[in-house]
Amino acid sequence: MRHDTRSRLALVVGLVLAAGAADTAIAADSMPFLTEAYFSGPCPEGWGYLDGAKGRFLVPSPLGAGSGAFAGAALDGINPPTHTYSKIIGSIYLPSKEFILIDGRCNNNLGDANNYPIFGNTEPVKDNLPYIQYSACIKSAQPDQTAVPAGVLTYSALPTCPAGWTEETAVRGRYIIGLPDNGTPYFSFGGDPLAPSEVRTNSLPVNGNISFGGHAIAGGSGCCASGYAASGSFAINGGRTDPNPDDAHPYDSAVQAPYYTGTMCRKN
Repeated sequence: MRHDTRSRLALVVGLVLAAGAADTAIAADSMPFLTEAYFSGPCPEGWGYLDGAKGRFLVPSPLGAGSGAFAGAALDGINPPTHTYSKIIGSIYLPSKEFILIDGRCNNNLGDANNYPIFGNTEPVKDNLPYIQYSACIKSAQPDQTAVPAGVLTYSALPTCPAGWTEETAVRGRYIIGLPDNGTPYFSFGGDPLAPSEVRTNSLPVNGNISFGGHAIAGGSGCCASGYAASGSFAINGGRTDPNPDDAHPYDSAVQAPYYTGTMCRKN
């Protein structure tokens, strides 16, 4: 998770200066100064673009993370996000088979019984992550005096909510969706919330069997040339994919769902 410190400081300084000129910078809405919200069109008068959130989901700030942090490579609005795993690992054990042969004499191209590692790489795949793009904007002017409906939830660039608003702590570090039919408000899914600086990773189990064919050989009388691999079908052991958190496209809680944090506030 990174902080765009220089640009964010310039933005906050500019907004604070604007706040000092309240008589000439009153927006035609009642949302508090430094509110962050989506708009279907361009940012309206009294609002500016929230550059750090471009190509990222707004997520309520994890506990201790503060506002204005971000993680993941921003989506470019043209290409769908993809994800890969850095490697596939596991092993397969081939048991020993004994033959009546002269050990070490012309028994070519036979396998050795052993525990063999399995490794490989995966190809990038599309996430099929459904999303839509709106303008992410931040309030740069002071509010007017009209009322805001009680219960409205929105984001603030400040670490604490303004007067008359309360932080919605239940949503810290979680993506938010609209309540489905028959859904339960405040019910959360998907494990623990994001922690500060966290890039959520996961791995997948790799299961299956690999079949090894047999090969007939002729042998003379004698005993116990051993250690040759048996034919048959054998299971992959301990197989999994490993994500690489240092990759240029890290994987987080919604596959490749980059996010930008803000304090989520509820109108009292």
